Amino acid sequence: HPIYVICIGVGCFEVQPVDIQISLAPDASYIWHGKISCNDQVSPALWVFQYAGGKKIESHSVSADGGRFRLYFRTLANVEAVSIGIRLAGAGRFLLSETIIQLRELAEEYIFDHIESKIDSIKQVQIHEVQNSMRQIESFMRLQSYLGEDVVLPETHGWPISPDFGVLLINLIEQHEYDAVVEFGSGTSTLILAKALLKTARRGGRAPAPLLSFDHLEEYAEKTKKLLTLAGLGEFAEVALAPLVDWFGDDGKSFSYYDCDAPLKSLCANLGGQLSRVLVVVDGPPAATGKHARYPALPIVLNAFVSMPSIDFLMDDYLRADEQEIVEIGRASCRERV
Repeated sequence: HPIYVICIGVGCFEVQPVDIQISLAPDASYIWHGKISCNDQVSPALWVFQYAGGKKIESHSVSADGGRFRLYFRTLANVEAVSIGIRLAGAGRFLLSETIIQLRELAEEYIFDHIESKIDSIKQVQIHEVQNSMRQIESFMRLQSYLGEDVVLPETHGWPISPDFGVLLINLIEQHEYDAVVEFGSGTSTLILAKALLKTARRGGRAPAPLLSFDHLEEYAEKTKKLLTLAGLGEFAEVALAPLVDWFGDDGKSFSYYDCDAPLKSLCANLGGQLSRVLVVVDGPPAATGKHARYPALPIVLNAFVSMPSIDFLMDDYLRADEQEIVEIGRASCRERV
């Protein structure tokens, strides 16, 4: 259960404290900063409450990232009392002797400099967002042009791939003659992959390489199948319904991952086990499934393709720390195999 460390005579933050332990000047600027020292999985959050007329009139809060926090606030002109509170949630230990908290008044010049710095940061974020939006629009136009007028880009899932990721998929298919493509998490990307495989195959006068896509939700699997059928891509692109099951790594750690062993073995058997290059797109299952939810894709595929072809792994959502950690774990695993 959460633990509250409070500077107030009662446990209710709505009630103005009778004994004023922290005296702050009205209509003044302050900085509250320091480090909340905890171990294990403790998540600290901090509040500053202002009171007048016997009730709370304003509050400010901040989370402690890595234990450290910094909060700028200004007292109201009619403030009569101030209290602070720290909320600790999770499992672990609060190390009071290593916790440092400072509260001090700031000069107006400092506040102005801080505001200007914040404005500059906001400007940079806005510039980045505008540039990214333009890039996505350009990528969407390239995608629609490549797919042709008879194919309309859908949003099969609630979290569709970004247009620039779709362009990357096309570039990989165009640059490499893959023997097969495996995808974990079906949707818009499945349609793009299938279309690219068909176009490159026709250009080279050969049959398109098979595409095997997994989805653990029947609703989305059926939607993706319908999209492929409407686009005339269902003959070589397969969407397999693969419910999430317990999968155990070599260290005994359990993951909830696609039940995909049988379809992968069938794919290898249909290709006679002779594969020189395979593309694996990892876009599922959702991160909410658990920590490092997408890690099993690597060992599952490596165990399925016994002929040891060259395998290109493409991890979506790499901006997230969880996916970056998965990639590093996979790299270390591959080095051990070699």
